[in-house]
Amino acid sequence: MAAKRLPEEGELVKCTVTSVQSHSIFVRIDDYGINGMIHISEVAPGRIRNMRDYVVEGKSVICKVLRVNLERGHVDLSLRRVSESQRRNKVNEIKKEKLAEKLVEVVAFNLNMKSEELYSAISEKVHEHFYLLFECFSEVARGNFSISELKLPKNVWEMYTNFFMKY
Repeated sequence: MAAKRLPEEGELVKCTVTSVQSHSIFVRIDDYGINGMIHISEVAPGRIRNMRDYVVEGKSVICKVLRVNLERGHVDLSLRRVSESQRRNKVNEIKKEKLAEKLVEVVAFNLNMKSEELYSAISEKVHEHFYLLFECFSEVARGNFSISELKLPKNVWEMYTNFFMKY
């Protein structure tokens, strides 16, 4: 739900392939809403005869951010520098975060609020303590973190507390 400005070098990001050229692949970096490029040398090790053997337009891929040029807004990415375990972990992280966002939608519905409003109200406070929303919810569910520490509005706090008591 929340979009950030620019990714950091070394960060793993989920991208959607927008164009496959002879020597590069252009992608949309989903979390940031910006475009990036994967040079042919960063697609796979060894010689590549046909780029479409590795990616097709519309496909989602996990890439590593190599360089970010702030002045030009260019982001250089790599497919080959992402190991299978890193890719799998990033995909799982994305799935968990979507689950947490769904929980925000359910609570917002029960409070007759827009999910975007509730998300923005809690995300800032959650990110003071946790990198991901899912991490926060997991720690609350395990009893390792009190949701009251987030200093949410009382009706929101009560709704989440009731939810975690049920499950």
